[in-house]
Amino acid sequence: LREHFTIARPTATYIRLISSLPMLFVGTRIQLASLVGFMVDRMKESFRQQGLSIPPWRQAPIMFLKWDLNLSSQTTEGLLNIRPVFGTRQIHNC
Repeated sequence: LREHFTIARPTATYIRLISSLPMLFVGTRIQLASLVGFMVDRMKESFRQQGLSIPPWRQAPIMFLKWDLNLSSQTTEGLLNIRPVFGTRQIHNC
């Protein structure tokens, strides 16, 4: 999972966040969509703090396609406002 969110010139905060991600994700599609939405928002913050714009392939709709998360735009927008729960039984560090 981590490799999908690795970026060039990340902020220190983003590096800590990436290191807390599990290498493998075990959970529901909704939980994965929530996690992806959360990470995309943090990625945007990292790019902005570095004075960079986010590339098109790092934006939420494209990132959702990586996992075939074919969600409606309304559902996707709602998920971007949900924080994932780290450390639950559904997300495991391997």
